[in-house]
Amino acid sequence: MTGEQLSTLVNIGSAGAVIAVVVLFLQFISKRDEDWRNFFTQIRQTDSEAMTRLANVIDKLTARVESLEDKFDRHDTAEMEMLRELLINKERETQPRKST
Repeated sequence: MTGEQLSTLVNIGSAGAVIAVVVLFLQFISKRDEDWRNFFTQIRQTDSEAMTRLANVIDKLTARVESLEDKFDRHDTAEMEMLRELLINKERETQPRKST
């Protein structure tokens, strides 16, 4: 609203003043609404970027845990095989030899 429009409304009287106040209030509300929308848009964008980074970190951690699980499984398998061989060898050593 220009100064000329404002002075015309005020010159009309109290009704014009009320109209001027309402118009100014609506302009203020519109600007405030736009500011809030921009603010929340930035917050959502920042949160979205943070969630993307967090998801990438979680994916990397999951891959590492799965890799460790595979390594532990291979290690356990090798250990179990070694223990079986030790037990078999021990049984052979403790069995009496047959005489011919």
